[in-house]
Amino acid sequence: MNDNPSPYCEPDVEREMLSQETFDKIKSFCKEHPTASGSFAHIVLDDNNVSDGDIKWCVNLLSFALGLEYELDQDDIEWAQKRMKWHEDNWEYSWDKEIAMDEFVETRDFLLSLLEIPENIR
Repeated sequence: MNDNPSPYCEPDVEREMLSQETFDKIKSFCKEHPTASGSFAHIVLDDNNVSDGDIKWCVNLLSFALGLEYELDQDDIEWAQKRMKWHEDNWEYSWDKEIAMDEFVETRDFLLSLLEIPENIR
């Protein structure tokens, strides 16, 4: 486990954007996976966008990156391709595709677990 969570992963329970349960889950996940907030899940992990639609969009982006079944429009696919290329060229944590893919799997699984919390409670 990494003792230095990402400075980018900043869920915000104080502004009543997240429940304490969701805040705790995101914080714990980010502590273990500090680079996840720079991935396709950043709008959930950093920006407090925890609606079903936001989480499912991130799951679909991660699914696309992992070669799994996904539901995205062409613009999202093109954006995801550009984002993958950007990561390959600029990853501040020394891009390693195998490690990144493992983290994508864990991030996708984590987002799916957030969907188990009812949206009105999340």
